[in-house]
Amino acid sequence: MFAALLVGIASVWSVVVVDVVAESASSGGTKISLLGRVIGRTIPQTGAISLAALAASAAVGLSAALAFVRSRRMERRMAAELDARWEEISRNEAWETRHRLFEWRRDDLGTTLERLLAERDKLLHETRLLRQRTTVLREAALKQRASLERFTTEVNNASRRGETIPELIVIPDVDLGEDDGVMTSSDSAGNDTA
Repeated sequence: MFAALLVGIASVWSVVVVDVVAESASSGGTKISLLGRVIGRTIPQTGAISLAALAASAAVGLSAALAFVRSRRMERRMAAELDARWEEISRNEAWETRHRLFEWRRDDLGTTLERLLAERDKLLHETRLLRQRTTVLREAALKQRASLERFTTEVNNASRRGETIPELIVIPDVDLGEDDGVMTSSDSAGNDTA
């Protein structure tokens, strides 16, 4: 707004100066005229200097107004470019920050995944060991049941015949040591009571 006002004032002043110079030049600089009216009389040397000074002031005023307008435009353009650069830098920084955050999360998730896989492998190993023990214990239980059934049958037969009762066969317990890291039922019972 101010730039337009400045250019308008400089343009009006230039029109006035052009009119004064054009009308005063015909008299040889002895009469200074504006819009057909004489506003002053001078000697030719002073009139020429006055007209030259007026023309120079109009040229300086108009060029100063145009330079001001141009500088304002350039200032706005540079401010817009600076804003665009700052926005670009801000976007790049935000992207870089997000990228670093994703890399950190990826590394963190990789560590968590490795830990979970190690725990899974340990649990699978323990499950295999428990299955093996279950199989051994099941076989031992079947042998003990068969032995008990044979003993019961022999005791019944012996008592019917009046013979002496045969001796009971005891199968030793399966060795369930703690060397593989899995607790036995007697160990867990002992820990619960403690």
